[in-house]
Amino acid sequence: MTGTGALLAATLATEVPDQYEVTPGLPGFLATFAVLIVFLLLIRSFNKNMRRVNANERHRQTEAAAAAQAEAEETTAREAATEPTDAEVAQVIEVPEGRADETRPVDGDAPAPEAGQRG
Repeated sequence: MTGTGALLAATLATEVPDQYEVTPGLPGFLATFAVLIVFLLLIRSFNKNMRRVNANERHRQTEAAAAAQAEAEETTAREAATEPTDAEVAQVIEVPEGRADETRPVDGDAPAPEAGQRG
């Protein structure tokens, strides 16, 4: 062994600290406290961002429901505009006088079978 190694070995062998005297001290406390503060700030930031995400999702669902309802109303209005009114239907179905015994086809109906034919 060299002189420095022998001196270091002799110093370490004679100075064995008591297990109750070894503490992290003030630097260890400050490091633990800093980690705790950073952790709490991280949790606070996470909660704030989660609230924002939830609010955006609720807003998106509300807009989607409103758009679906508007589309349904538009479709209903479009169908109502293309369907004939009762007056128009009565005008189409009306049979001229003197021909009440004859049947007339209405749009989409097959022509009435003539006398003597089987259907």
